[in-house]
This record gives sequence, structure tokens and C-alpha cells, in this order.
Amino acid sequence: MDNIWTTEVWNELKDGFPDNSNGSRILITSRIKGVASESTTHFPPILDEDESWELFRKKVCVTEEFPPQRCANSYLCRRTRCKDILSLSYTHLSQHLKSCFLYFGVYPEEFEIPVRQLIRPWIAEGFIEHTGSRYIEDDAKDYFDELYNQSLIQVASSRTDGGAKTCRIHALLQHISICESKEEKFLEVFRHVNLLSENKSRRISVQCSTPRYIASNLSHATCARSLLFFGHEKLSFDSSYRKKQTYGDLDPNHWKWVHEKFCLVRVLHFGQLNIYSIPSNIEELICLRYLRIKSDVLKVIPASICNLKHLETLDLKGTFLNCLPTGIWEVSSLRNLYMSGPVSLPDHFYPDVKALWKLQVLSTVSLNPQNVSLIVQSELLRKLGI
Repeated sequence: MDNIWTTEVWNELKDGFPDNSNGSRILITSRIKGVASESTTHFPPILDEDESWELFRKKVCVTEEFPPQRCANSYLCRRTRCKDILSLSYTHLSQHLKSCFLYFGVYPEEFEIPVRQLIRPWIAEGFIEHTGSRYIEDDAKDYFDELYNQSLIQVASSRTDGGAKTCRIHALLQHISICESKEEKFLEVFRHVNLLSENKSRRISVQCSTPRYIASNLSHATCARSLLFFGHEKLSFDSSYRKKQTYGDLDPNHWKWVHEKFCLVRVLHFGQLNIYSIPSNIEELICLRYLRIKSDVLKVIPASICNLKHLETLDLKGTFLNCLPTGIWEVSSLRNLYMSGPVSLPDHFYPDVKALWKLQVLSTVSLNPQNVSLIVQSELLRKLGI
């Protein structure tokens, strides 16, 4: 009995098959771990690349020789039986889980995704229904676990406490997420600059040459809520940066491009881009909730970043700052602050103002007695790296 979706269905069916101890067995399959746990369970091992290729060859070939042509993953985006079968897992999800699943399309194929860098953009995007009595990160973790329990994602590595540290999604399921995203204008992935579109998608993932993508997309503003760069080049991303031979006559004023074309962005993930500075007018990105910069040449962040009233996650892990601006204590919405550290925290001159009262993660900092007294006031702090 193939593809049982709920325990209720199985409970109704099994009454028609009484156990009369004659040795017969019923084998059911399900992608839902909760359904499988109702009986004796076998989890098929994940095949490695050689085993997968051998199974594929045996299923496809009727002769010993395998034809030289390879099938493309884009084949799945057409209305094939394979796509329809895989799409059942997606259509079975709740609306909020559908958004979380589609978001996996922003990452490159075979990308090992840190779970914290996955669920916090979910939160910033508003995908997570907050119960009010728990940390919203715990609610987001429940969403992650549900996708895992439905066999839609894989855990790649675990933390010391057994929780998922990194994850990945199978290439075939990722293609399903990208195909569905295009239909729903949820996401657009740019792997080649010549595949430009006026789709007005809410999320943009740039996996091609970053400067050429920017040069090709200066014509219109966008309603995108997420902008993520996954290019491999170490491009200087700075308004003072000047033309370099590698990129010809490309206009280097990239921050200006972000402000003009992505003024409503909530999630900014700059990947491997070398960002030398952050402009003082970053406060104009009034909707920004998640900012991820990994740049070993960024040394200072402007005081104006403290005026981002909705900033929840400031992830500067991979940068080597000397200190943070004084106003960082007054960013009341900030919940997660990551640095490579140790970074000195500034003195707090307003003892009557409750400092960073929503802060849950602070890593990695050097502390003095005044800072310690301020940090211990936080009732929500869950992780401190010193």
C-alpha cells in the first residue's frame, strides 16, 4: 500500500485486515515519519552517488550499454508523472509550511544550509505563526522538524545536543520548489544573467556573476522582500570602489542600487561579497529585519544602523570589527547579534533605558563589568559567546 499520508487513513484500513497469526504481512510506504512510527519501521538508507547511478542505469537501460545522453533536471518542471508524484508532498503542506519549503529554492544546488541562517529569514519574512507563549525561534524549529518528518529535507550535520546544525534539500525536490515558486511569483533564481525576467518575484537569489547581474537589472525597481547573493567571486561592494579591469566599465555604486531597487527589502544576505563599508543611509531600508554580511575587510559599521527599527538579526560572522556603535544598546527589536569577535561592546550612557531587552543571542564579545551588568538584565538571552 503505497503513499499513506495520515495515521487516520491507516487506522481505518487496518481494521479490515485482522491479525489471525498466519504469517501474512502488509507493507505500507509513507513519506511521513509519524505515520511510519505506528508500526514496525524500516528507513531505507540514502544511496551514495555510485549506488544511485547504478540503480538508475538498471531501471532505464534494457541493454548493457548506457546511452551517452543524460537527463536534465529541468525535465521535472514539465508535467511528468515524476513531477506530479513529488508535488504531492508539497500540495499536502499547510500554507505556512509551503512558504518555508519554497524558500529552499534560494540556495544553490547541494548547498549545505546552516539551520540558523534558514529559520531566521523565515521569521523575518513572516512565515512563522507565533504562538505568543514561546520563543518564535522554537516555533520556527517546529516548522523545520515538520519538513524533516515529511522527508522533504535532510539533516547534514548535528549539534552536540543532537539538534540539526546544517541541512540540505535533494536536487529533485529543490527543482520542484523553484518550479512552484515561478508559478506563484514567490522566487526567482538567476544562474545566468541572460535569463532576466519582469516576473516581479518577492525573492531574488543571485547565483551568477554579481556585477553583471547588477548591470543588467538597473531598469526597474522591485517589490522583492529578500535579496540573496551566492556568487563565488570576491567582488568589492562599496560606493567608493572604482573600476577594475576584471569588470570593465561597470558602475560600482552598488549600495545605491540596493537602496533604489530594493527599498522594501526585509532580508539582505551578501554571501561572499567583499563589503568595505556600509553607507550611513542604510537606515532608509526601513523594512530591513535580517542583515548577513561576511566580509573580512569590513572594519566599522555606521551609527545609523542603530536606527533600523525592525532589525531582528545582525549577522556579521566572518567580519572583524573592532567595536560596535554606542546606539546598538537601543535597537529594541534586535534578537540575534553574531560577530567573529572578540568585539568590544560600547559603554552604555543611559542606565535608565533597558538595553537590548529582546536579545537572545550575543556572540562573540569581550566584556567589562558594566557590560556584564547590562547583559544579565536580559531575560531572554539564550546564548552568550565571550
